[in-house]
Amino acid sequence: MKYQLLLLLLSLLLSAGLLAQPSICGPGAQMAPNCFGACVICDIDGFSGNNEGNQGGQAPPGYCTFVIHHMEWIGFVAGSTSISLEIAVSNCNNGGGNGLEAGIYEGVNCQNFNLISNCETAILNNTSVVLTTTSPLVIGQYYWLVMDSNGGNACDFSVSVVGGSTNVPPLSPIPAIYGPTMTCPGGTLPFSIDPVNGASSVNWTVGGAPAGIGDNVNILFPNAGSVQVCVEASNVCHPPVSLCTTVEVAPIPATEVFETICMGDCFIAPSGDAFCTAGIFPVIYSSYQGCDSIVNYNVDMIPEPIVSVEATICEGGSYTVGNEVFTQTGVYVVEL
Repeated sequence: MKYQLLLLLLSLLLSAGLLAQPSICGPGAQMAPNCFGACVICDIDGFSGNNEGNQGGQAPPGYCTFVIHHMEWIGFVAGSTSISLEIAVSNCNNGGGNGLEAGIYEGVNCQNFNLISNCETAILNNTSVVLTTTSPLVIGQYYWLVMDSNGGNACDFSVSVVGGSTNVPPLSPIPAIYGPTMTCPGGTLPFSIDPVNGASSVNWTVGGAPAGIGDNVNILFPNAGSVQVCVEASNVCHPPVSLCTTVEVAPIPATEVFETICMGDCFIAPSGDAFCTAGIFPVIYSSYQGCDSIVNYNVDMIPEPIVSVEATICEGGSYTVGNEVFTQTGVYVVEL
């Protein structure tokens, strides 16, 4: 039930666009006053602009200043696990002043922002600083360059990549999906792919419905039938790559087990059930995949044999059966 609720939540998030990639910047890209309005530039090396404006904008939590003048955002894609961006400032409108402020943030879907570089509070007119990431980046994932004016300056700026890369090559095809091709209703199977270099998200579907996220997933198959399991790897700057496989979902045939017992005995099944009479007794087990597996125990009972023996003895004589000795006329029952 918990697994189904998680899949429902994932489906709702996807349909609501909350897990959607941000838009790619077109020609003449400009920064935006907030994260949700910002686009992602696929190679920020050489990007330039001017932060002039009177809109306050959105400051990420932990920004390195307390006064918001004109916050601006633009995204870029990591082409390496560490990046250094040189921010050069010029032509400030008050002849110098305090220039610009800048920092690099992570925040997928504009949530859970985290400063991942030095945050500079005073990039003065006709100077530059280098922002260097302080934690490993995910190649193919997008990050945010956030700027603000210091003291109300409006300045020209340019961005140069002086360490690492912000240019991710197109995604390579997914060579294979690793996982079983057969299961039973209620079964949960592991599926995986080799990591796709440059993919910032990996999404799985079963019959078109969301089924998991990441290179390794466990997928539930509740119903019988033939279904398509597909995986798609993507980043914001390149077309996604995908691959599908077919999984057959069918009930497990019942297993027939035949056992013979003597009268008065019992057969003990691996489940702990005891069968002390003849008959067919079905027992449901859970398979290693998590679905039902039926075992029919066919129990046959050997009846107790009764042998009649007539014996004649002379007076004073005896007749022995097993451990018993008979010296008198009569009918006797002996259990051997």
